[in-house]
Amino acid sequence: MGPKTMKKLLGLVLLALSFYLYILYQELEVFAVGLSSVALFAVGSYVLVSELRFLRPFARILPFTVAGAAVSLSIIALNLQTYIDSSAYSAFLALTAARLTAFLMMASGVNVHVSNDILTFPNGTALSVGPLCGGAYSTILFFLLSLLMVADYGRSAPGRRLGIAIAFGFVGANLANVFRITFLAWVMYLFGVDTLEVVHQFAGYAVFLGFMSLFWWASLRWLNGGGYVSRLPV
Repeated sequence: MGPKTMKKLLGLVLLALSFYLYILYQELEVFAVGLSSVALFAVGSYVLVSELRFLRPFARILPFTVAGAAVSLSIIALNLQTYIDSSAYSAFLALTAARLTAFLMMASGVNVHVSNDILTFPNGTALSVGPLCGGAYSTILFFLLSLLMVADYGRSAPGRRLGIAIAFGFVGANLANVFRITFLAWVMYLFGVDTLEVVHQFAGYAVFLGFMSLFWWASLRWLNGGGYVSRLPV
């Protein structure tokens, strides 16, 4: 087995360990476990990106993805999420997300009744979209990461393009959260509360990091004029 194959295998093992630690973090809610998961994810991803050419376009978004996960854990560890979730902004986003979710489900043929932030389904089950689920946490986290983007590209990218990218990202972060809530509503309607509780643990990070990865990839290509810049050795 050659050194390149060994490095690829190492990267895969580190990623597998990071996902295991993330599951463990969801159960224990210990900050050190969550941070270890992020660290292993960062190292494993860096190893794979440096060894697999088809992943090179994602080299520039890796720092933003890792920073997003680390900042998210820090906000929870410092209990700052409580202040965010109790804000009027969170309540507004929760009401908006509940109504958009009801609209999307009714458009697909499910007669959903919505009252404030509570969705009631035809089978008698109900889902509350409270401030915790409104998306304020995600949008604030997005803006914090945007500061890194501005610091990184502020001198080289046109200011107008940079502003447009961040504006689209803000709208996209909210729409991604609506997608998450709609997905969870479908899970509850079709499979019940027990399945919802399992999926809910992972849907938030999966959707947010998926959106962030797609956003950084697309916006950085646009800011670079259609290409990408890799700071990894070729």
